[in-house]
Amino acid sequence: MNILQLSIKFPWPPNDGGALATLALTRGFYELGHEVTMLAMNTSKHFFEMERLPEPVKKMANFRTVPVNTDIRFHKALLNLFFSRMPYNAERFVVPAFSEELRRLLGEKKFDIIQLEGLYLMPYLPVIRSCTSAPVVLRAHNIESEIWLRKFHQEQSLLKKAYTGILASRLRRMEIASVNQYDLLVTITERDADFFEKYGNEKPLEIIPFGIDPGDYPEPVFQTDPPSLFYIGALDWQPNISGLLWFLEEVWAEVKREFPHLAFHIAGRNAAPELQKRIRRHPVVFHGEVPSSRDFMRDKNILVVPLFAGSGIRVKIIEAMAMGKTVISTELGTEGIPASEGKELFHAQTAQDFIDAILTLAARPSRIAETGLAARQLVFSRFNNRDLTGKLLAFYKSHTA
Repeated sequence: MNILQLSIKFPWPPNDGGALATLALTRGFYELGHEVTMLAMNTSKHFFEMERLPEPVKKMANFRTVPVNTDIRFHKALLNLFFSRMPYNAERFVVPAFSEELRRLLGEKKFDIIQLEGLYLMPYLPVIRSCTSAPVVLRAHNIESEIWLRKFHQEQSLLKKAYTGILASRLRRMEIASVNQYDLLVTITERDADFFEKYGNEKPLEIIPFGIDPGDYPEPVFQTDPPSLFYIGALDWQPNISGLLWFLEEVWAEVKREFPHLAFHIAGRNAAPELQKRIRRHPVVFHGEVPSSRDFMRDKNILVVPLFAGSGIRVKIIEAMAMGKTVISTELGTEGIPASEGKELFHAQTAQDFIDAILTLAARPSRIAETGLAARQLVFSRFNNRDLTGKLLAFYKSHTA
């Protein structure tokens, strides 16, 4: 098949869940012998110099990019607030230059499938329909409105709360309006699929979670004397910031009193100076942005995921489990991962839950290796990227014959 992927962010380096999920399918399509073209926005926030793209990645697809300034601008946000019904989150990605390049590309090549990597690409549907009859797939990485609704409920500032509520409401309307505008629907979790079904989806639907290549994850070496905790996540995303600060203030101080020898390592990009100060007030090792998440995780044992807002699947959790790490997470954090409590991971909803789980593992380090190996086995069997991509391609072929 000849497949076109559209993305609002160039997925290299793959240092966040969206980029990892996008590139995983690019790789899967390529390895199964299909031709892939990707048209991506090269945004001001995540700008990448294309000549630095590694040769093995270049082979996966014909990559095309359009430079796009997606910086948040107060006057544009204000105009959007009063004179538009589109959420500003999405409006920032509606760019004439991208439309022009998309139209040019569709005039040059014939595609069997056009895969939109997320809701924010739906405004380009009229351009696509005017140029080709190829089936259009919405691959919903998450339910955007749920992320912002949870932010709304957590926000303390009345002004920010009001604006967040407006964004959440507009995103919900945009998501509902998108239902059945595509030809095929792909979600990453069953819960996200249920959302579209609730709002009347009638188009063919397939659930394809994020996949990993087992060959990328060598046999783990368990260094549990003493065990170490770690956290990794984008530190410019409010749900991550709120969860991490809550953990430091409500959980880590108590754990450190009980087991003073335990270390807690924190990694994440784009942490504001004030956030770095707040993190460093605690007895932790702050690494900032790390070149490789896998290298960072390699010699550590227990991943903590104090996440109370968001949607979709947590790619970093799947990667950690593939490396044989033990995960302690809220139930929201492990959404879409069919793991058994106490066998392949540990769930924690309250501060005391996190404390109890950490103290149990610190007192019995053998549980870390047992849980890590079980987690690794689960991920290898349920999240194999080649298998998942094959399943997706079979879905596409059954609806394009």
